Amino acid sequence: MLNTIFYVFSYNNIKPYNIIFIMENTDDDEIIAKLLEEELMLAELQEQTIFFQKKKEEEESNRIQREQLKEEQDRLYLESMEQDRLYLIKKNEKPIPPPEFICPISNNIIETPLRDEDGNCYEKGIILKYLKENDGKNHLGKIIDRSKLIIDNVLKTEIGYWKREHPNWK
Repeated sequence: MLNTIFYVFSYNNIKPYNIIFIMENTDDDEIIAKLLEEELMLAELQEQTIFFQKKKEEEESNRIQREQLKEEQDRLYLESMEQDRLYLIKKNEKPIPPPEFICPISNNIIETPLRDEDGNCYEKGIILKYLKENDGKNHLGKIIDRSKLIIDNVLKTEIGYWKREHPNWK
């Protein structure tokens, strides 16, 4: 029996392979060379197989990472587009003022609110003109005493705040 250690040179390193020959005639160089050659080829094929499997696994891992990155970029892009869309809608959307800010006669937002005895608010210029043209009666037909109309400064302030918060209300 012949026990020999051969060193096989591979891509990156040197690996020892222990090859055991059981032969009656150890002088048969041709058989030894053939066995050694087959063993070396087998070792090299195994090493190449492992190398290509690792390379394939790396490529697959990189492909998955690229897909995940692309999906994340797409998600962020769509999210950004949705935020932009909502911003533009909000920016261009004409806000509706609360009903108490609207004069019941002109249906416009009140600038200088006058409140009557019943708590109804009107635009100052509109209600005074309306009362003059309609024998002192409001839009509901009730007679209003002009001396009892008072400016509602609290409502005027609230309307001013609302207008500043909604610059595109017109």
